[in-house]
Amino acid sequence: MSARGDVTAFDLQVMALLLRQARRLQGLSGAMMALTALWLVLAAAGVGATPGLSPWLLLASGVAGLAQGFCAARVDFDVSLLQRLDDGDVLSAARRLDASLIGLGLMSPARAGRDWHQRWQGMRRLVAYQAAWLVLQASLLAVACLAARPHGGV
Repeated sequence: MSARGDVTAFDLQVMALLLRQARRLQGLSGAMMALTALWLVLAAAGVGATPGLSPWLLLASGVAGLAQGFCAARVDFDVSLLQRLDDGDVLSAARRLDASLIGLGLMSPARAGRDWHQRWQGMRRLVAYQAAWLVLQASLLAVACLAARPHGGV
C-alpha cells in the first residue's frame, strides 16, 4: 500500500501472496495430525503404550489441529477472494465483495464498508490465530511424547 493509504490491484495481489505462505503452517499441522492419528490407532490396536494423560494430550493436540485447519480454510478463502479482485477500481471491488458476502450470509451488514487497511489487519489476525493453534498443537504433541516415555532406564 502506498503511504497515502491508496490500495491498488497490485497491493491486493501482494496481500494474497503473503497470505499464501500460511499454507506451510497447514502442511506442518497435517503432518502432526497424521502422526497423532497413527499413534492413537496403534495404541487402540494394543501396539505401544499411551500411559497416563498421553491419550488426552493426543486428543487435545488433534482438536488444536482442527482449529488450525479452520483458520487455514478462512485464510485460503481470503487468498482466493483477493486473487479475484484484480480490476482497476479497488474501492468498487470492495463494495462488490461486501455485497456478495452479505448476500451469501457470510458477513454481517455492520462490517460492510471497511477500508483495506482494516481488512488486511483482519487477514493477518487470522494467520496469527492459525500459527497460535499450530504452536499449541505441536506443544501438546510434544508433551504427550514426553508423558508416554518410560521413566527410568536409558
